[in-house]
Amino acid sequence: MREITPDNYKPDEEEIVEEAEEVIEEEVIDPEEAKDTADEPFDETSEIEETVEDEVVDEDSGETASAPIEKKKKKGLIALLICAIIVVGLYLTGFIVFQTAFFMPKTSVNQVDVSWKTDKEAQELLTADVEGYALTIEERNDQTEVLKGADFGVQAKLDDKVKTALSDQKTGLWFVDVFKDKEIHLDDIAEYDVDALNEVIPTLNCLDESQMIPSENATISETMTDGAFTIVDEVYGTEAIPDNVYAAINEAVAGMEPSVNLAEKGCYIDPELKADSPEALAALEEVNDIACMTITYEMAGTDPFLVDGNVIRQWIDVSDDLEVTFDEEYVTDFVDAFAAEYDTSFTEREFVNHAGETVIVPGGYYGWQLDKTAEEELLLEELEAKEDVTREPCWKHTAISLGEHEYGDKYIEVDLTRQTVYLMENGEVVWETPCVTGKTSRRHGTTPGMYSIYIKQRNRTLNGRNDDGSEYHSPVSYWMPFNGGQGLHDARWRGKFGGSIYVYSGSHGCVNLPTSAAAELYDMVEVGTPVIVYWSNTED
Repeated sequence: MREITPDNYKPDEEEIVEEAEEVIEEEVIDPEEAKDTADEPFDETSEIEETVEDEVVDEDSGETASAPIEKKKKKGLIALLICAIIVVGLYLTGFIVFQTAFFMPKTSVNQVDVSWKTDKEAQELLTADVEGYALTIEERNDQTEVLKGADFGVQAKLDDKVKTALSDQKTGLWFVDVFKDKEIHLDDIAEYDVDALNEVIPTLNCLDESQMIPSENATISETMTDGAFTIVDEVYGTEAIPDNVYAAINEAVAGMEPSVNLAEKGCYIDPELKADSPEALAALEEVNDIACMTITYEMAGTDPFLVDGNVIRQWIDVSDDLEVTFDEEYVTDFVDAFAAEYDTSFTEREFVNHAGETVIVPGGYYGWQLDKTAEEELLLEELEAKEDVTREPCWKHTAISLGEHEYGDKYIEVDLTRQTVYLMENGEVVWETPCVTGKTSRRHGTTPGMYSIYIKQRNRTLNGRNDDGSEYHSPVSYWMPFNGGQGLHDARWRGKFGGSIYVYSGSHGCVNLPTSAAAELYDMVEVGTPVIVYWSNTED
C-alpha cells in the first residue's frame, strides 16, 4: 500500500463511493424527527451542497476558505485606524503650531511678508519696515514725490499686537488656508510727530503755485473734422487744494500706507464740464448749426468770396461754461480785414495812362469802399438766422469791377501836365481835347484822384467867389461834375485852351473845355463814367 500524505493524497472512485454510503447510513432520519420536519420541504441536493461548501478544505494549508477573508478585513481596519491617527496627529500639530508658534504661509502683516515667522521674527520685520517708512505721493502727469518717515520722527509701537495677531489666526481649517493669501492689518503700530509732518508737506512741488496748471472744461474744436466740429476733451490740471492734500497725506501716514494718490483723494480742482456732459453736447450741436452755414459774397468781375464754417467758427465764442455766443470783436476784425483787402477808395493807386506811362493817382473816392458798420450788423443778423446767404458786401462806394482795372474799359483821363482830356475805350484814345484846369498859382488846382461823373446837367449856372471876394455867376451849357464842385464843362469865355494857362489864369478847380468839345463829350459819357485826374510827371 502507498503512503498517503497531504501532498499526494487523492482518493480513488471506490473509496469515495464507500465513504458516501457510510455518511448516508449515519444520517438516517429518526421517525420522530421526520414527523417534526414533515411540514418543511426537504431538498436533499441543497443540503449536501451546503455541507460540501462548508467543509471545503484548502489542499495546501488545510484551512477553510473563509479564514483569509476575515484576516484581510482585520488588516484593512487596522490600516484605516493608523491613517486616521496620522491625519488627526498632523491636523493637531498644524493647529497647535500655527496657533502658538508660526504665522501661516502666504501671510502678510501690514503688507510685510511674515510667512513661517514667529511673533518675534515678525515683530523685527515690522519694526524695520515702520522705521524705514516712506510715503510715495502719486501726482498728476505721472509725477511722484516721496516723504521719508525719518523727516517726521516715525517710530514703531507694536507692543503685543504681533503676538496677538499670531494667536488670532484662524487655524480651524489651516490645511486649506495655507494655500490662500492672508492680509492682517494692525492699526496704530507707529507713532510720529504730526507737527513735523505738517511742516514738511508745504515743501512738496504739488503745492507750488508756480507749477500748477489749471484744469480746463471740455470745449468745441476750432477746426472741422470730416465736415463737422467736435468736442475737445476736458483737461485735468494740477491745481491742488491745499487742505485736501494735507488731509490725504495725514490719513495715509496714520495708516502707514505706502502710497497715496492725490487725484483719487480729490486733491485737485477738476474740470466742471466733461466731454460727455449735456452742456458739451448742446454746445456742439449749436456750433455745428451755425458753422455749417455759408456766406457767399458776390464780387464784381472776380470769383465769389466764400465764408465757410472754419471762418465762422472764429466768430463763435464758447465760454468756459460752454455757453455759445458771437464774439462781435472777431466779426469786427473780419470786416476790417475784408475792407483792407478790397477797399480802394481814397487810396493811392498806380495807373497806366494813355501814353503807357505808370503814374501815381493819390486818392479819390472812386473805387471800392465797404460800409463796415452796415456789413457787421448784417453779418450778425445772418448768423443768428443760421441760414446760407448769397449777396454782395455792403459797399459804400463801388467801381465797375474788382481788381486791377476797377475803372473798366471806358473812362476819362485828365492829364494835368499835358492839359489834355482823353476819352479811353478798350485801351484806345477815342476822343481828346485841350483844357484849362485849376489855377495852381492861387491854390485852386484841380485835385488829382479817381472819381466818376455823378450827374449830367444842361444849361446850368455855376456860382462862386473870385479871389478878390466878389461873386461870379457863370452859365454853362454842359455840366458834368465829378468831385464836389469840380467838374467838366464848357467855357465859352475862353478863346484858348491847353499850355500853361492854368498856372495863372486857370479855373477855380473845374476842367474848362471848348464848347464844341464839351458838347461831344456830354453825348459820349454817362453818369458813373470814371474820371481819372493825374500829373503825368513831376513838373508843375
